[in-house]
Amino acid sequence: MDLRARGDRIANPAQGIVAALKSVAERLTPVTGEIRVFYVELYGGKIGAAAKQYTSDPAKVGWRLFAVLVQPDPAEPLGWPAERIAAWREAGGQPFLAEDALVAAAEEAGLELPPRLFTADAAELPAGIEKTEAFLRELLPHTRVPLDDRAGRGAEGIVLRSPDRGMIAKARFPDYARTLKRRAKR
Repeated sequence: MDLRARGDRIANPAQGIVAALKSVAERLTPVTGEIRVFYVELYGGKIGAAAKQYTSDPAKVGWRLFAVLVQPDPAEPLGWPAERIAAWREAGGQPFLAEDALVAAAEEAGLELPPRLFTADAAELPAGIEKTEAFLRELLPHTRVPLDDRAGRGAEGIVLRSPDRGMIAKARFPDYARTLKRRAKR
């Protein structure tokens, strides 16, 4: 699901995502000479299976900025053959902002980032399914971004990434629970 560019004539009304983010997109400062793509995730409302963890009101949504891509020379990739574009997309060749620049861009645009939970060397992270699941439960016992007091408040998980975005991984509670349940059946 995506919003597209300012001024697009066709918008997908599914789940109210475009309507909820339209004012956010409209307040972004236009730029010339480069392409900027803001990756914003909407949550709550009727969005996804975890919506009730964020709010009890199906009309209430929140959003957070997860990443910004800055393509300084838009003409260059547009001239590539489709195979090269696909490889660029799949292999992570996009010029996403590193953590410090992302924080600055969010501040400049007046956009909120997901809560930053900790900074650690990757070698300090737990290894193994059970240890990682326990680490997640201790670190994030409930969501830090509820939209109202009657939300379920269950956390979905965390995004782990290096400051330069060279490594990104999602550690999701449902994935660990499902894996541990399967292991218990063996």
